[in-house]
Amino acid sequence: MNTSARMPDLLSVSAGHRRAAQEITECAQRGQCCAFLGPRLSGTSEVLQYVRAALADDPLSTCVYVDLRQVGSATRCEFFGSLARRLCELAVAEGAKGCASLGNDVASGAEFRACLKECSIRLQRSLVLMVDHLHSIPLDLVQALLISLRAAYMDQDGSGPLIVPIVCGALGLATLTLGQSSPFANIARAVFISGLDTEESKDFVRICLSSASDRVSDGARTELLRAAQGDPRLIDQLCRECVRIVE
Repeated sequence: MNTSARMPDLLSVSAGHRRAAQEITECAQRGQCCAFLGPRLSGTSEVLQYVRAALADDPLSTCVYVDLRQVGSATRCEFFGSLARRLCELAVAEGAKGCASLGNDVASGAEFRACLKECSIRLQRSLVLMVDHLHSIPLDLVQALLISLRAAYMDQDGSGPLIVPIVCGALGLATLTLGQSSPFANIARAVFISGLDTEESKDFVRICLSSASDRVSDGARTELLRAAQGDPRLIDQLCRECVRIVE
């Protein structure tokens, strides 16, 4: 039994998540670079997936989601090579012909930028690139990636498909991502998200426990709120375990 609350359920209880999803969607549709930050485990990835689904039927753009936890990052060469290969895999899945081998020889930010541009050309649509979990890679690679994405974003004249970078990470990266010395300073729209408030947490617990609501005591619900209030992913995980035990 799947007891996990779906992303639409999370948006239904959280005004902050709904606002963030709307702002990011607007950025993607307008071709605006965006930096999306929030506490870890606050639901930022889920918001991106919701936006990605919302853009799925847009005939003018293709949304590609890259999880940096799945990208090698031991060295700069490995990072950009691994990132480029992953990008090409996803572009091919979206219908970009001839992209399969484009990332094979990428070993720098400049080469990744050229690969990104070529993928957008072959897609023949604007490429909305969602890069998630910035906090999972070393800070020097975050800086290098932002420099590469800024150059790709700024080196456009509007005559061809657009490249729209949307980066997402923990709040601790705010200065690096949006500060005055950041490559994204003055070009990226900042979108922030926080955890759930008390009432939103209560509603989310109710949703997560809906399959076993008549078997979970008020005391158990109180303890769930005490342990995980404000953290939607932790609420979800604890509710899963609670239902498993009940069953």
